[in-house]
Amino acid sequence: DLHGFFDRQWLEPFSVFDLAFVQHLCTGKYRTTWKSTGLMKDPVSLVQYTQLLQKVQPKTVFDLGTCGGGSALWLADQCRALGLVDTTVVSIDIQDLRPDDVKARMSADPNILFFESDAFQVASLVERVRAHDESPLGASSAATSPWPRVFAAASSRPRRGVVASSMRPRRVL
Repeated sequence: DLHGFFDRQWLEPFSVFDLAFVQHLCTGKYRTTWKSTGLMKDPVSLVQYTQLLQKVQPKTVFDLGTCGGGSALWLADQCRALGLVDTTVVSIDIQDLRPDDVKARMSADPNILFFESDAFQVASLVERVRAHDESPLGASSAATSPWPRVFAAASSRPRRGVVASSMRPRRVL
C-alpha cells in the first residue's frame, strides 16, 4: 500500500515551495541528463522515483513515452543499484526518437525492453511481448513471464490523459 510510503500526518495542505520555484524546477528537467542523454526529470522527481522503487520493489517498470531513452537507462541503473537485478524496464513510445547510441545502449541492457507502439493498443503490445518471450533472447523467462497478467491488468483501457494516474504499481505482476 503506497499510502504508507511516508507518514503524512505532519503535512499541511500547502507546499513550502512557491509557484515561481516550482516553475523554475520544472523547466530545469530539460537540462537534466543521464549518461549524456536527456532525462526529462527534475531532481525532486528522481529522488521520489528512487524511494518508490525501493519501497515497491517492482518486477516490471513501465516507461510510457520513451523520447530520447534517458529515463529507461536511469530506471534500469537505479533498479540495479537498489539490488533489483531482475526488474525489467519496459519502455514504450509511439515513435522511436532515440539517438543511435542510446538505441545501442538500451538494446545491450538485458533489463530494458523497447517497443515502438501505441500504449493504448494493448492487444498489439501483448502479441509483441509474447513474441519476445518466445524468442531465443526471452526464452529463458517465458515460463515465468509476467506479461499475460501485466497486460490483463492494463487492458482496462485507461483513458487518454490519465494513464499515469489510472495505473497503480504492483509489487509482483
